[in-house]
Amino acid sequence: MAAAPRTSPPTEPSDTNDTADTRILPIPSSFDPTNLEDGSFPVSFTNDDIELNDEGSFALHMTVWEQELFDAASITGLKEGDVIVVRGDDVSVAAVEQADGVVHINGGLENGGITMAPSESGDTFYESGSEHDVLYTSVAQVVLPVNGDEFVYRDSSDLEKGEVTYLAGDLLTMKDSVDFGCTAMNGTAHIVNNQVVEIIRVYMP
Repeated sequence: MAAAPRTSPPTEPSDTNDTADTRILPIPSSFDPTNLEDGSFPVSFTNDDIELNDEGSFALHMTVWEQELFDAASITGLKEGDVIVVRGDDVSVAAVEQADGVVHINGGLENGGITMAPSESGDTFYESGSEHDVLYTSVAQVVLPVNGDEFVYRDSSDLEKGEVTYLAGDLLTMKDSVDFGCTAMNGTAHIVNNQVVEIIRVYMP
């Protein structure tokens, strides 16, 4: 099932004064990365991460990623002197520009700064890459068993081939000849009861 909405104070005032500089934090994660019971998550792994565990069962080593979200009011209210924490780094705000709903911090992405774009709901902003691609942050390294009876790998990364479907045994026997690796930008793991039941890899231009 889908993760619960994130709710938590996104800012840390550095003073009680209304004009005080503010430290802007991402909205806390909507899931516990150490206990991925149910849900779909951006993941990355390589063929070397596909293996049999000590019990002889299929296990998958994965890096779990998340899109950092920021409270919309905090981003549109940014001012010079504030600090925003992006992917774990404190960024001092020297300049802020807003255009067409997008917020450019320190000159924006094209000038070595940060560009924040609004989500579809308008309640949050996310760090935008080139052409408004989503940027992700690593939140956990996990090793999860694969449900061999239900698992399916759906690969649509090659537009000429269309969708190709693989089963659990295919990943183990074909990993020397087929690249199953994916990134946070094109790979999603569907997890039920802490077991991987599906991997979806999509086309990425």
